[in-house]
Amino acid sequence: MAFAQIPAPSDTIMTELSNLNNIITDRLVLRPLRFTDRDVIRFLRFNPQVVAACLAHRKAETEAEFDAFLERLMEGGKCVSHCVELRVSSQSEGEKVEAKEQKLTQDEGNEPNSADKEHRENHIIGVMGAHRVPEIGYMFLPEYWGKGYATEALKAWMEWYWIAYPGGHVEREYLNAITWPEAVGSQNVLQKCGFMFLHNIQQEMDKNGETEEKEDKGKEFVMLNLWIAGRPPSRRNSLASS
Repeated sequence: MAFAQIPAPSDTIMTELSNLNNIITDRLVLRPLRFTDRDVIRFLRFNPQVVAACLAHRKAETEAEFDAFLERLMEGGKCVSHCVELRVSSQSEGEKVEAKEQKLTQDEGNEPNSADKEHRENHIIGVMGAHRVPEIGYMFLPEYWGKGYATEALKAWMEWYWIAYPGGHVEREYLNAITWPEAVGSQNVLQKCGFMFLHNIQQEMDKNGETEEKEDKGKEFVMLNLWIAGRPPSRRNSLASS
């Protein structure tokens, strides 16, 4: 399939993507995002290491802008995103990380904030999915980087997506992702999951931290990488029968 031109995300398809359920892997549980996950999402989006790796092309976000983002994310059941949790068999690793960080916190003489406490009690380690199909994204807590969790989660999420939404729209025939050029870790995850680098794109940063395609001169722009993955042949029969 050729990807010469990628159509803009469609609100029509978004209203149809409501068949969310849990996704289970060897080490993880991906469950649908909920409004009660606000503190976890906030912790991720305001974490300096996550910002540097995933959100460096966006301007700093205020609390009000974050609330507006979350509202858009969850609006009308259009969100196709999941929280990534460690399965019970994998929680011992999370507990070891937590114990280490609690010691560091005690050494610094600070109490952990409520968001930190909540996501650790639930063993939520990241967020993954699409808040506007077909563009996907993911963020994981830094202490879980380099352990294969993002790759494991994304492969499972994509397999679930191809089966759950078999076709009928051009947007369902591919997924795309945008990365910061320096985000080598994220790019490696995408490649392991079948994404291919398509081309660089230049986008404008607006005051709300979102990006738009370049139109006017005299504005602030960033260069990003566009990646794309097409529906695998094994899942194309679903499209023909839909």
